[in-house]
Amino acid sequence: MAAYYRAADVMLHAAVAENFPCTVLEAMACGTPVIATVVGGVPEQIVDGSTGFLVPRGDAEAMASRAMHLIEAPILAQSMGAAAAIHIEKHYDLKQQAGMYLDWMAELAENGRQAQVHRP
Repeated sequence: MAAYYRAADVMLHAAVAENFPCTVLEAMACGTPVIATVVGGVPEQIVDGSTGFLVPRGDAEAMASRAMHLIEAPILAQSMGAAAAIHIEKHYDLKQQAGMYLDWMAELAENGRQAQVHRP
C-alpha cells in the first residue's frame, strides 16, 4: 500500500462515520496529504491546513474544491505531504506509542494499588 500512497497526489477520506482510521495515518506517513471529513477521531490525526484538510461530513463540494486546490498547487501538496510525514513520525512513532501504553498501564496499576489501600 505504501507505493500507492506515495504515488497519489492526495488521499480523500469521505467517511460519514469513523473511529480512528489507520488509512489516514498510513497515507500521511507516506508523505501524502489527506482531505477528510470531520468525523470520529479524524480531526485528531490531521492538522487542518498543515498536513491536509478537514471538510464537513457530506460536503462533496468542499472536498472536491480542496482536492483541486492541491492538484493545482503541487508545491503546496508536497509541503503538506512532508508536514504530514513529520507529524506522523513525531506523534505516532512506534517507540513513543509503546511508551505511552506502558505509562498508561503503570498509571492503572498505581490507581489499583491506591484503591486497595483505601478500601473500608
